[in-house]
Amino acid sequence: MVEIVKGAFFVADTHTPHYSTLFDEMLDAIIEGRLSLPQLFLMGDIFDLLFAKNRLIYEYNKSNIKRLQRVSEVTSVYYIEGNHDFYLQPLFPNIKIVPFNKQPLMAKYKNSYIYLSHGDKIDTTPGYRLYTTILRSPITLWLLKPFGRYIINRSINYLKSKKICTRIKGFENIISKREKLYPKDAKWIVEGHLHQGKIINKYVSLPAFACSNKIAIFDGDGFEFVDINTLLDKR
Repeated sequence: MVEIVKGAFFVADTHTPHYSTLFDEMLDAIIEGRLSLPQLFLMGDIFDLLFAKNRLIYEYNKSNIKRLQRVSEVTSVYYIEGNHDFYLQPLFPNIKIVPFNKQPLMAKYKNSYIYLSHGDKIDTTPGYRLYTTILRSPITLWLLKPFGRYIINRSINYLKSKKICTRIKGFENIISKREKLYPKDAKWIVEGHLHQGKIINKYVSLPAFACSNKIAIFDGDGFEFVDINTLLDKR
């Protein structure tokens, strides 16, 4: 079982490289020792689009793939796969990858259980779960190889027009339903994907880094949302 360490960082939905380069700066600060942390949890959709064994998609994301490989040599890294980044283990041999079918990840702090998920599995339709399972299949990804450039261009054009930094109406009602789908022993439920940056009861909706430049830090009692600029400015 994963033991969460006090001071762990949780980062979600950076959507690199389409959005701010501030995520690159954070990774560089970790690599260079200017920003120290005991654990890093990447909570999905860190990349606009990334999966293994596609040369064009690798080249498009190469700089941050290499950064994360170097970060994994400095600190412990867990990567909860999202709906934009999956089939990642071949790319990150030193990072502990948690694929869609292994989510939520049950973690522990002292005697409390914390469940981690990107957020696109719980409270979704059977049709979506079937679609995303097929999409993540190595066979499907192999068949898509000749269309790498088209997929990248289409994805980026779509993201340019998509509004990802919006508030969800009736969010409290959505969360009350989601909480019931998790084990009852959960002290905390931590998800990305929804981009809300809110803590409601035991549910932590992580802020989208692409929208807010914020991460979450676990202090042993709970989670605090912190603007990464404040941490970088101190060093």
